[in-house]
Amino acid sequence: MAMVDDFHGKPENYKQKVDAAFSKLSSSQQSTREAVEIIRKLVTKTKEIVNV
Repeated sequence: MAMVDDFHGKPENYKQKVDAAFSKLSSSQQSTREAVEIIRKLVTKTKEIVNV
């Protein structure tokens, strides 16, 4: 994530969202789904920012 810190445009609160996603990864299917959804939203927002 240090690399992302240098990006001019990055998703709002990206570090907190990534931390939340990793903390949800577990054997619980629901928690893992929530983690994947957080990451999916971050990827979508990042694509919007960099216009990919």
